[in-house]
Amino acid sequence: MVDIRTAAFGSTPDLLFLNHRFMVEINGLPIAGFAEISGLEVSIETETISEGGCPFPYTIRTGVSYSDLTLKRGLGLIPFYSWVKDVAEGKTGRVDIIVHLLENIPGPIPLPTKTWMFLNAFPTKWSVSDLNSTDGEIVFEEITMAHHGFKQIL
Repeated sequence: MVDIRTAAFGSTPDLLFLNHRFMVEINGLPIAGFAEISGLEVSIETETISEGGCPFPYTIRTGVSYSDLTLKRGLGLIPFYSWVKDVAEGKTGRVDIIVHLLENIPGPIPLPTKTWMFLNAFPTKWSVSDLNSTDGEIVFEEITMAHHGFKQIL
């Protein structure tokens, strides 16, 4: 009998990563300070087919879809809005975005443990959190980007 855990993942136990240390690069330039990143999601689209004479339907793969990438950070002196505006006016094009999940070891220069590259990304939405004079919270900006898929490179 085959142990599916050993066959699929090898004989060593799986290491789990913490999600609080990450870095983003846009066109090779490090952009620091993101509070949240979402959209690391891929779905395999399927279709169920029934054929005459076959007692059960079967499923085939018909395509792949990727979720939009969303980056959220505190609003600073250089907001993403200028990039969104340039894209809307046709002044600039798509960029490659790299997301590094960093090791959870204290030190001055943490190393990446996982890295994903989002290909040909461009902004589709930009927003700023609600302004409220009574809560005293940090103002966040959020940018959502479409892309041509991503690949894990580390």
